[in-house]
Amino acid sequence: RDSGWDPATLGLPAGHEPGLAVADDLTRWQDLGAGVDGVFVGLSEHGDVTARVAAVEHSGCHYDGDRAYAAGPWHGRVRAWSGCPGGGLLTEAALVPAGTAGQPQVYVQVRRQGGDDPTDRILRSLQVTRTR
Repeated sequence: RDSGWDPATLGLPAGHEPGLAVADDLTRWQDLGAGVDGVFVGLSEHGDVTARVAAVEHSGCHYDGDRAYAAGPWHGRVRAWSGCPGGGLLTEAALVPAGTAGQPQVYVQVRRQGGDDPTDRILRSLQVTRTR
């Protein structure tokens, strides 16, 4: 689904920004208690995505910590959660382009029910093209 997103969901300035979700059940994506595997990528050119992602708490999930990420054209922070309602695992990343003024910022959420963590592979393959 490429209908975009409202960065206000993270506490950023409201608006309609590019966003894409790919999941095995998009109708249940917003419910962390649902057994959904997938990825959401949202862009934002306003506010501080890294600070907002660092402040996110997911009630019912266990916070496993965060780490620095730097690979390819992106750098930022990756945060991991486990034991979410329904047994799910959640990873969130706040990324900015390496070597630039930090725009556009990217928010990535990866949800899975188990198996190997695909987050780094997804982040390494992430390409953003500006069309404006």
